[in-house]
Amino acid sequence: MLAVDLTGTEPNVVEMHMMNVPADYHMIPHGLYIDNATDRLFVISHDHVTEEESIAVFKIMTYPADTPFANPNIPYLSFEFAM
Repeated sequence: MLAVDLTGTEPNVVEMHMMNVPADYHMIPHGLYIDNATDRLFVISHDHVTEEESIAVFKIMTYPADTPFANPNIPYLSFEFAM
């Protein structure tokens, strides 16, 4: 999953960290919805292994201020469930 940091003079595309994704969950995203009220990202995905569609739900999380490797402008995603 990619995000764009627009805080600098030039846009910077960065890969978002995705936590807690099950090892057997194959995700090829092709649709997104951000719910700002719940801080969740809904991802419509195709699984090429099972040839099924699913909706993965991620919690949009911010890093603690003292996290040395994190870009403070880009959140990370914590997998909650897929349906």
